[in-house]
Amino acid sequence: MLDELISLDEERLIALQNLVQQKQRVEKSYNKKVKAQRFRAGDLVLKVILPMDQKSRYLGKWSYNWEGPFMVE
Repeated sequence: MLDELISLDEERLIALQNLVQQKQRVEKSYNKKVKAQRFRAGDLVLKVILPMDQKSRYLGKWSYNWEGPFMVE
């Protein structure tokens, strides 16, 4: 019984290590695709609407995801 508990703890540690490694692989893969952008004064940009309360409840998934354009100062 005690041996089973010890092996269960070891399996949980192995699963946790696998989870951490998988998260690192996903992060590395995502960061390869992301490109840093620099904005200068006068550029037009869009602002993402993140909170769900600001989106129209009547339009649902058809509501806008972006607002703008705004000019960078």
